[in-house]
Amino acid sequence: MKKSSSLLLLAAVIAATVFTACEKASFPIAGSRLYFGSYPTNEVVDGTFMAVDGYALNDGDVIADPALYAKLKHALWDENDDTKLDGKRYHRLRGDGAVTAMGNRAQHYRWEHPEAWHYFAYAPIKWRVLSVSGGKALLLADRMPDSHPFHDSAGDVSWSGSSLRQWLNTAFLQRAFSPAEQESIVETAVENAPNHYFGTSCGPDTKDRVFLLSEADVFSSNKAVAYGFDPSDGKTDPARRFHATLYAKCRGAWWSPKDSSLGGSFWFLRTSGYTAENAVYVGAEGDIYNRGQVNTCDDAAVLPAIVIDLSRAPISPVIEATTAGKKYSIPSERYTGDSFGGLNSPWVREEHKFSHETRWSCLYFGAYPANEIVGDTFNAVDDYALADGDVILDASLYARLEKAEWDDDDDTMLDGVRYHRLRSEGAVTAATDREQHYRWRDLTAWHYFAYAPIKWRVLKITGSKALLLADRMPDTHPFHGQEMDIDWRRSDLRRWLNDAFLKRAFSGQESAAMLENRIENAPNAYFGTPSGPETHDKVFILSGNEVFNSPLAADYGFYPGSGLDDPARRFRSTLYAKCRGAWWSPVEAYRGNSFWLMRTSGYTPGNITYICDFGYIYNQGTLVTCDDAALLPAITIDLSSAGYTIAPEVSSKDIIR
Repeated sequence: MKKSSSLLLLAAVIAATVFTACEKASFPIAGSRLYFGSYPTNEVVDGTFMAVDGYALNDGDVIADPALYAKLKHALWDENDDTKLDGKRYHRLRGDGAVTAMGNRAQHYRWEHPEAWHYFAYAPIKWRVLSVSGGKALLLADRMPDSHPFHDSAGDVSWSGSSLRQWLNTAFLQRAFSPAEQESIVETAVENAPNHYFGTSCGPDTKDRVFLLSEADVFSSNKAVAYGFDPSDGKTDPARRFHATLYAKCRGAWWSPKDSSLGGSFWFLRTSGYTAENAVYVGAEGDIYNRGQVNTCDDAAVLPAIVIDLSRAPISPVIEATTAGKKYSIPSERYTGDSFGGLNSPWVREEHKFSHETRWSCLYFGAYPANEIVGDTFNAVDDYALADGDVILDASLYARLEKAEWDDDDDTMLDGVRYHRLRSEGAVTAATDREQHYRWRDLTAWHYFAYAPIKWRVLKITGSKALLLADRMPDTHPFHGQEMDIDWRRSDLRRWLNDAFLKRAFSGQESAAMLENRIENAPNAYFGTPSGPETHDKVFILSGNEVFNSPLAADYGFYPGSGLDDPARRFRSTLYAKCRGAWWSPVEAYRGNSFWLMRTSGYTPGNITYICDFGYIYNQGTLVTCDDAALLPAITIDLSSAGYTIAPEVSSKDIIR
């Protein structure tokens, strides 16, 4: 086996070497590299350069040349902010030309003076040859040349209507390629299949000269394997790790501070995420984030792909021996042709097989709106996302609630039972036709919910104190209402949990039995992002250290490692939480689960980490304004004074959803 593998590797190296050494070679091979086009890349500076951490720079990124810098300052620039000096092309950029320009944002280009010009030398664009067929070559940039949001405004959008697609096929195309080079770029039929896991529509197929790769191009297909990628999305893949150029960083691209992906950036695919408001991306580690990031994310790097006609394209080979990429075997029981997994497949994700079982004692404490009373047929939520008792079909009770007297909190009592009413303006997000979200038939109508006891898992008992975690997500609320850098201490969510939620969920006597907790807010374990100072709270949400990657997580019943799906971290939201806006999963093995926020900052302080429906940790996080994550509150009570009742226990082996 070893001998044959070595021969194959040697053959690939020889083939690549032949291509790079032969001056008139007709075709490159898959896995080789070539130069085609050029783009602003390396920055010209007049002195010390401190805008980017040294570990995130490649050789040649910075050109320290005071004389050249002075000439560029006084050069004549055209309307595209380009100029030529001594036969070389340069581009200038200042803060208003960047996607995002801030003075002191960790792992981002540090703009001391956003009004000052920065100068970049054009350099040949290096491409990986993914495939060669019929005299045409599919190329993928070897470094991310630029940064651009998937779309310039919030809301549902697919690749076909995205501003990124338009920008790539106009501004990028024109800057990167000469007219002769543009003529050799083939307009390509681009297939936009639905999201592999969530089934989210990705819009119509398109024809593009410049495009992004899709999910099927980088995992879960024979095509991905042929291109040199690992077919699993549950693994980090070195072949999917890329670095942004210094120009892309100056334009706004983030870089990783983590040792295993030091200096790497993340990049969008053209596939929509769990909703059409998100786009799937590949993390700096080379792992696939199928849920995606919001389309307006301003610090993802762009990794363009093109198809060129080799008979017409003025290409230059890269003088280096390369291989055809790492090849991966395809288990026949999982894959058939190009059909891999999907919503109805028995294969969904590779996940850790737990040999141990965690059992949580449970109790009831407090009450919250949970089950909806309806007068006729209920179809606002898919049946698979409902639990027994979520819907109470009772036309008589519904009629009484319509005529009942309601207090200022929209609560009422009937026959000793407490009810709450809600209409769309009281929801975090409300729509009539948003997939995997509560469907409001009438945005002006009231919806009625019966209060139900809140069931809690007992995570830890110390003396008479019990740390509790809700067994279902009772509500939804953004971490913060404004898109900005924010931590748990200053967040809207913390205030809401310790005010509105606390008052609605617990009586005065119950609140008195709840203990104030000293809350430590450690930095993000992967990216080092600060999560703020410690706080003292009665109601809080868990942190990264309490859910994974620490002995504390194991004490609470969670798998303490990272990078694996943990059934113990999978939760469902109540029907009330769904009515308020919580998303639910359509994926076969996790149907009806929601995702939940943690209080630990993500890769930047403008993002917050979360646990997805699989029970997997998304350390990079989502925007703090995310409006459809469910909440999993935690509290500590004094068992000697709290009025609680025992509830059925929960086992991690029983959590198969």
